[in-house]
Amino acid sequence: MSKYKRESPRKDLVKYERNLAEYPFFYPGRGKTPAKMEHTFKIKDKNGKEIGEGSITVKNGEGIPGPLEQDLVFVFSKLFEEQGYPKKTKFATHEVAKKMKRKWGGTTKEQIREGVRTIKETNCILKGIGHGPMVSAETGFNIIDSYDFYDYKDDLKKGIPYTAAKEVNFIKFSDVMREAIIRNHWKLMDSKIYFSLPSGLPRTLYLYLEKKGLWKKHLYSERIRSLANHLGLDMKQKFHRL
Repeated sequence: MSKYKRESPRKDLVKYERNLAEYPFFYPGRGKTPAKMEHTFKIKDKNGKEIGEGSITVKNGEGIPGPLEQDLVFVFSKLFEEQGYPKKTKFATHEVAKKMKRKWGGTTKEQIREGVRTIKETNCILKGIGHGPMVSAETGFNIIDSYDFYDYKDDLKKGIPYTAAKEVNFIKFSDVMREAIIRNHWKLMDSKIYFSLPSGLPRTLYLYLEKKGLWKKHLYSERIRSLANHLGLDMKQKFHRL
């Protein structure tokens, strides 16, 4: 058992990294995602005076993470806590699909694996904004550093029949991501609320509002451009497929 385990995880609550909730690491639209997404934010002092700019850049030549990948990181964050903050977090695709409220099958299994690959190959850079270990990683970091997928062919060679129950895969959160969670740079998110919402923008909006302490408020106001920026929307586009 890891020395970092503090208490029994609360069933429906997820310790979700604060920066992932406040800034756009995942493209909110459906379909093919762009190879790069960059958003700039005004930095203000405690009196509200603008003192500079900060930015987030997310890059992946094959397409940056989208709604599926956001859901995967959400689920992996829960598993990471449940397993006691291990070096490698284990998972089975049918269990992940169940947590994500998706039907499990060959297509879903491959989508999950492809999503893991996308997260691993994506470089993220925060400059002048954010919290915790991610702020100091200006050269960029990955949310996931590595993964290892179960290959049923290895069992078949040994004469062992394939069953989903035997499947065990692993992902390794990057040191930056892992340290952020361990050092309490997280916000508790309700998985029941999260997965009750449609995939994509509604879930991204929930994470943002919950992180800012606004989810349960009856009245809330923010400039539309500021909100769009935090959600990963480009105001120059005429519409978004969400």
